[in-house]
Amino acid sequence: MMKLFWSSRSPYARKVMVIAHEAGLAGRIDRIAVSVSPYAVEESLLPYNPLGRIPTLVTDTGETLFESLAICDHLDSLAARSACYPAGVDRPMVIRAHALGNGLTDLGIAWVRERMRGSGGTPPDFVAAARIKIARTCDRLDADIDTLCGSVPHVGAAAIGCALAYLDFRMPDEDWRAGHPRLAAWQARFSARPSMRATEHHD
Repeated sequence: MMKLFWSSRSPYARKVMVIAHEAGLAGRIDRIAVSVSPYAVEESLLPYNPLGRIPTLVTDTGETLFESLAICDHLDSLAARSACYPAGVDRPMVIRAHALGNGLTDLGIAWVRERMRGSGGTPPDFVAAARIKIARTCDRLDADIDTLCGSVPHVGAAAIGCALAYLDFRMPDEDWRAGHPRLAAWQARFSARPSMRATEHHD
């Protein structure tokens, strides 16, 4: 049995579990909930990951993997068919989609952390810059979503779907759907997949 240190609030951990479900491997993963923060140390995690970050996977052979894409690639190697890079799907396009999805996640997490810094409020210049970057990313995704994700799920689609779901979870007041009808329609379809329903965020 593999062990995954994770949090139901983490979009990176959610991406890993989406791929696990898509690959038919979710039943082989024992999830261990931990709370991580850049302002604290989770002692139980440090023996496995000195960076103290999630997701962290301990494989069947005792090897430890730290980064979400590395974990997804490992799970893919165990699957009967690829969930990350399905046959017939252009791998560079999948990687491009993954980069956009992960980058959007990075932006969302940075904004959430700024909101949590204290009573001083989020710096207006940070908010302005973050809004522009998220809007421009969604512009690109709205224009290219059919090319990037098509009709076959892959790790890039998982990254995008989890990023948008995280914005809904933590920043529902920021309406990324406005002006992005194709992206919104794609997200509605992708969110209905069993792998996404089984991994929904919750506090």
